[in-house]
Amino acid sequence: MRSETIKILGQYRFQEGGSIQLFIGPNMELGTEQSTLVHEMYHMYLTNKTNFGLALNMLDLERVFAEETDASHSRRIQKLMDVMSQRMLEVQEIYANNMELLWIREHAGYEAEKKGYDCKPKEYKKYCDALKIITENDEKSTLEKQQLVNLVCMYAMNIDASSEEFLAALRTDELARYFSGEQHPSRRLEKGLNLFRSGELEPLYNSFRIDIDRFMERMQIDGILKYAYSEEMKLKFNEILSTIAVDKSSLEHLTSLYHDHMEESIQVFDISSIKVFRGLSFQGRDSKGLFVLKLCDNLDFPAENYYLLDHMDDKGEPIYIAEEASESEMTELIRSKLCVAVRLSEYDWNNNRPNYFDPSGKPVVVLIEEYQECRDWIQNELQKGEIYVGNLYDETVKNFFTILFFNRRHDPNTIFVFPTTKRLGMKLIENHGLSGAVLYSNQEEFLKIFSCFANEPDMLMVMHWITTFLTNSKGEYASLEDSATKLQFDFTRTLLDNVLQIKHKDHYKRIASLPTLLTVGEPFYTLMEFEGGRNTGNIKAETEGHYPLFFNSKPDALQWLTSNPNHDNYRVVGVDCRFWNEIMPFLLRMKKKVCLCISVEKSKGALVEPHYIDRLINRNS
Repeated sequence: MRSETIKILGQYRFQEGGSIQLFIGPNMELGTEQSTLVHEMYHMYLTNKTNFGLALNMLDLERVFAEETDASHSRRIQKLMDVMSQRMLEVQEIYANNMELLWIREHAGYEAEKKGYDCKPKEYKKYCDALKIITENDEKSTLEKQQLVNLVCMYAMNIDASSEEFLAALRTDELARYFSGEQHPSRRLEKGLNLFRSGELEPLYNSFRIDIDRFMERMQIDGILKYAYSEEMKLKFNEILSTIAVDKSSLEHLTSLYHDHMEESIQVFDISSIKVFRGLSFQGRDSKGLFVLKLCDNLDFPAENYYLLDHMDDKGEPIYIAEEASESEMTELIRSKLCVAVRLSEYDWNNNRPNYFDPSGKPVVVLIEEYQECRDWIQNELQKGEIYVGNLYDETVKNFFTILFFNRRHDPNTIFVFPTTKRLGMKLIENHGLSGAVLYSNQEEFLKIFSCFANEPDMLMVMHWITTFLTNSKGEYASLEDSATKLQFDFTRTLLDNVLQIKHKDHYKRIASLPTLLTVGEPFYTLMEFEGGRNTGNIKAETEGHYPLFFNSKPDALQWLTSNPNHDNYRVVGVDCRFWNEIMPFLLRMKKKVCLCISVEKSKGALVEPHYIDRLINRNS
């Protein structure tokens, strides 16, 4: 989908199960987030719910399975797919554009629909005009128009895929000839419209259905399905076929699918799809970050070199720039940056570093691009330890896009970034039981995710680099329409509110080190004061020397708290390496000991030196 200025707003890719990509920058600037999503979802729906699309998905599955073991067969299947995808293009655009405009009319009214039509390029207006006989019929309701558009377009795509002619065309690589006649989806659409004009709707409802078992068996016999043929695959495609319908229930089914796999296929940033310019030097540029790729087909010398990416304003236009560099050249550039960024697929989760280079001590920003990728990463991390979760917007803000930020408690120098939609972000958070732990960018607590940076200006510059890179925008602070500026608005305001406050050195590192209610003791526990769910940093102290009170276990700490009811604001928290390493220098400097509770029942404790505690906490770190 494109705007009048030919900005790409979104795209649907049917390959490997299908995915939807929405582009943050232009959609935020034009306010087209919802309509673009709806447009791309209709593309996905028409592919997944028609015979044509099912056949295409089968071929794609075969291509993927054959890719590594049978390259020649994979290329042959790809050619068949290219023919089919080209032939369905016109019907796909007619369907998606008309259903999008009808959706706008239903939800925002006629004037909004007219505005949506007027801003489309000339080519896309033709797609809209192709079904005027339906969409401009004043005797039909919006729902009836949606049903009729669905009916004729699904008829166009429901080719007789089980026919001998189609199977022979696949077997003999004669698909182009087969689709040159009446079976071309565009020709079938014309036929469907003629049937509609004459009032003959019965053939539209009774369009062909694939006999999945026979179809797959024939393709296997003919040597088309060599690797994707199995009883399991037949069952899978039969299940998909059973959901195909063209009446009102089918349109309602589309809405329900939005909350399931269709929604999870949405991607708002894909680094492999950005347009880059090579030839512009990276040397001497005042950019605050650098994106590094190793596994990249664009490299001329992939064994030795790295592919560097950055974002800049070129004569008023935001662009991505790229450069191939040796390891020494890359290292020199990294040293001048505030951070270095990599994809999640090129990051070693277990050793907390990029897979293919040394970040030279710089904080690492790890980009997560897909919902499933982020879901799997969260599940893995929650099994290993505590993570901080940050969201740019709270639930009161009516935003469409957001960026989730993650920081592992045991690894403060790495920030994981997942650009996504607000709905998908909330779904991830809720499904993993993290709703009560989310930090929002309008809170000072959010800044602890960025505690690896020295001060507020560095935090702001890194956030600005991240958001302009992800949105491909200029990042003009004075522009209220700039998408990067919109995304970081609350974050910027929070920084400005804090920058003039008098703070201790390493203020944000101290905040980030404070235990939360989820922090696990390694092995000790203590009592700390909380206000409004936030750890104030005050530790429960005992004896005249005001020594911090530690417990050997969480049950002991809870028992002590229960038996001492005058501590309403105190909660039991774990003392881990990160917190202990922050407070130990203070204890040594103040010549403080730790009061270690030996028996809660007998109210017995012992004063121990910090080095004793340190040996027990850091022995396994």
